[in-house]
Amino acid sequence: MIKTREDLIQWALRSLGHPMIHINVTAEQLEDRLDDTLELFQEYNLGGTNRDYIRYQVSEEDIYNQYIPIDGSSILGIMRLIPLSRGIFGNVDLVFDPIYHLLNAATDRSWASIDLTSYTMFRQYGEVLDLILKPKHNVRFNRYQNKLFIDWNWGARDWRPANIITENDQNLLTEEDKIDDSVDYQLQFVDEFAGADSKADIEPGDFIILECFKVLDPEEYPGVYGDRWLKEYFKAKVKYQWGQNLSKYSGMTLPGNVQLDGNAMINDAQAELDKLKEQLYTDYSEPLTFFIG
Repeated sequence: MIKTREDLIQWALRSLGHPMIHINVTAEQLEDRLDDTLELFQEYNLGGTNRDYIRYQVSEEDIYNQYIPIDGSSILGIMRLIPLSRGIFGNVDLVFDPIYHLLNAATDRSWASIDLTSYTMFRQYGEVLDLILKPKHNVRFNRYQNKLFIDWNWGARDWRPANIITENDQNLLTEEDKIDDSVDYQLQFVDEFAGADSKADIEPGDFIILECFKVLDPEEYPGVYGDRWLKEYFKAKVKYQWGQNLSKYSGMTLPGNVQLDGNAMINDAQAELDKLKEQLYTDYSEPLTFFIG
């Protein structure tokens, strides 16, 4: 059973005729084609990703930067943001508490008697009320930036040491300005503190949860290397690379009146790759959904 990179590489070489036939592909080219195959597999194949939840605690540095650092190499896209900061009604749950406490007059704090229809309607009412009082914030994420931007009030930016530019008798002054001070302060302008007096949506120490699509690391989950589609696609990629390497010798006659035809091998491999890509998009991909990334 294939469970490592080397096992998959050796399987592809044997499938193409090795060791009976010398495969004219270098070890570096084999590694590169496998990386290309894994990247396509992780982006489009249902078995290459996993819906996961990431818990993150916001720091003072994040509030100063006004973004959340996210490792884009492992996160393919973000579905939604679930903030866990201070609630509008403290720790009161809009749906659970009315059913558990208000509808229950018993002293043993057991569940109240409520039919399913009433519970469903009350649940929908609670969700609408929650949406109105605590609207969802827009998020912007690109996996190549490694940053998650959230459109909410971050509050005051006061994490790093800085001088604040002020005005006195039409002269620009900086607070904590010291002569011959070797410390290189970063200047913060007034507009960087806009909204500092208003209530921030997030504070240092608050938690957020990100619902995301995370790619499966084949080193952590070696079963990825044994995927049927991945094996066939990697073999076709190696065959295509082999044809490219031989194409510069096309028409050359070898001993025994044997001629190399790299272009024919390229065309054959390309037809296999096109067929496998069509299978990937139609049979192995998850149904279309919306995520940011």
